[in-house]
Amino acid sequence: MPNRPDLSDYDAVILTGSPLHLYEETPETRRQIAFMRAVFAAGTPAFGSCAGLQVATVAAGGTVRPKRRGAEAPFARDIAPTEAGAVHPLLRGRG
Repeated sequence: MPNRPDLSDYDAVILTGSPLHLYEETPETRRQIAFMRAVFAAGTPAFGSCAGLQVATVAAGGTVRPKRRGAEAPFARDIAPTEAGAVHPLLRGRG
């Protein structure tokens, strides 16, 4: 976690790929999740790609799991915004 005590001082946070698996609870994954929860609590805009999206999903209360067969494909289905997400500027104007 950055040494700055107030994450709201940041313009944004971007989390990308990682060798961590968010469906495995380890000190490293717990640290990543705690960081993203702090980002959310600070109201700092955040973007997650690949593992970063998994971190954001778990930090927001969702779950991730390993794919049972075959290679992973970068598709997400059946996603619906929460009440809070529906009014977020990132989703404004989207279905």
